[in-house]
Amino acid sequence: MWNSGYVSDVDYTFGHFSFLSPNSLKLAALLEGGKHGVPENPTYLELGFGQGVSLNMHAASNPGQYWGADFSPSQTATASEYAEHGAGNLQLFEDSFEDLLQRRDLPQFDIIVLHGIWSWVPRKAREAITHIARDHLKPGGLFYVSYNVKAGWEGTRSLRDLMAQHYRTNRRGSVAERVKAALSYATEVLEADAKFFSNNPIAKAQLEDMKKKDPVYIAHEFFNETWNPMHFSEVCEELSHAKLDHLGSSTLLDGLESIHLTPKAQDILRGASDKRIKGDLWDAFVSQRFRRDIFVKGLRAHIPQSRLRLLLKQRFVLTKLAEKLPATIKGARGTANLDQDLYGRIVRAFSEANAYILSVQDILASPECTSIPFAQLEQAIRVLVDIDMIAPVSSEETITSVKPTTERLNIKLCQDAAFDDSVKFLASPVTGSGVAVSRFEQLFIISLSRGLADPSKYIWQLFEAQGQRLQKEGKLLETAEANQAELQSQLDAFRENRLPLLHRLGIVSAEGKLDLSCEEPLKG
Repeated sequence: MWNSGYVSDVDYTFGHFSFLSPNSLKLAALLEGGKHGVPENPTYLELGFGQGVSLNMHAASNPGQYWGADFSPSQTATASEYAEHGAGNLQLFEDSFEDLLQRRDLPQFDIIVLHGIWSWVPRKAREAITHIARDHLKPGGLFYVSYNVKAGWEGTRSLRDLMAQHYRTNRRGSVAERVKAALSYATEVLEADAKFFSNNPIAKAQLEDMKKKDPVYIAHEFFNETWNPMHFSEVCEELSHAKLDHLGSSTLLDGLESIHLTPKAQDILRGASDKRIKGDLWDAFVSQRFRRDIFVKGLRAHIPQSRLRLLLKQRFVLTKLAEKLPATIKGARGTANLDQDLYGRIVRAFSEANAYILSVQDILASPECTSIPFAQLEQAIRVLVDIDMIAPVSSEETITSVKPTTERLNIKLCQDAAFDDSVKFLASPVTGSGVAVSRFEQLFIISLSRGLADPSKYIWQLFEAQGQRLQKEGKLLETAEANQAELQSQLDAFRENRLPLLHRLGIVSAEGKLDLSCEEPLKG
């Protein structure tokens, strides 16, 4: 079978992952103290790009050349349709990893990424991935991989196997219906007082959590023929054949040991002599289920002065309103309080006067932050990036050069929102990544861009023609007047709150418009 046991009878969801962007990967490497050779205009490969949302966002909002491979013809077709409205710097192939390895036109890459792939493909596919990295990742190049971890799944693996077997043997109905049937079957087993659940209470919690998820996500996440959680040390061993060394985690909160580990666990971790043992110990201490790791071909550490200089120059943009700063963050040990005085001062340093963009050096020099020690600020940056309060920023030259291409892609996505709510993201030339938006916001933007006198009326006419109604306080709005009034209320809130944020991210003008002169797709 061409799909190698992977669920292919329904396409994957339309997600976007900003931590795959060049800016995010380079920031994570810098915070971990590792050197890399990734330039401003990288050659970038994504393996298993799904619907291609992340890859298209990153190709449109960054300079460089972008490549992608996915063996699903329907997903490749979807991604290619978006690529027609990008920068023309993206090549997509309907290839398995084994087939991609045989291509003679692959360049040397600065970055290779694969998200949600490693644990879900058979060994021969993982070997092909390793060979691609060995043969086509440049020295100094970054390699991102995510995977399920044994430590967090041991108590629930039998539950997954039970449901996956039911899913594979029950061929009646749609994928969603088969997923729901598998969940119902597992629930029957639970209610029959199966000792497995009483001996593994985490499995019962897992089952209840799965019932709340999108059935399509469940099918792809749990019901592939291959579902192979691994130890960190096992992944390191396989990737060592590509001369890859572990650089660090792209989950920035992992750098805050105090919210994840007891003091005793921190002492044990510091005593570990081997990086692989340390990684496996970490996973055991926190019951890690999923890792997002960055490897590098040729591990080199920054000298402290060089790393400090680069960190001071690193720029960030405030991506949320300052009052959205949360009171707590979550770690493996539970909930930890954020120092509202410290974090509030940092966030308030970003203002309209500086276009909400500051370097680390600018933050330290701001009146409210001069007393903050550098080590404390560095830790705060980890937190603020992880919780999406701030994001790393591209150079001014890059922002200017990619603006027409992000406009073109965003026009396409906003136009599509008239009849399709699949892709709820827009590309930012400022961050070099995607930004989450609602379908309403996409429709507001395209209506304002077209200069419509009454956007709420136009949007209501679209919804009415599709038999759709709005909800307010959990109740369906029945009349045209009520629906249009609610749309107008949301438009007013958008103009006051969200529009200024999207403007500072370079997505729209101060009036909430896209430049429709960029609308034409690329010529073949």
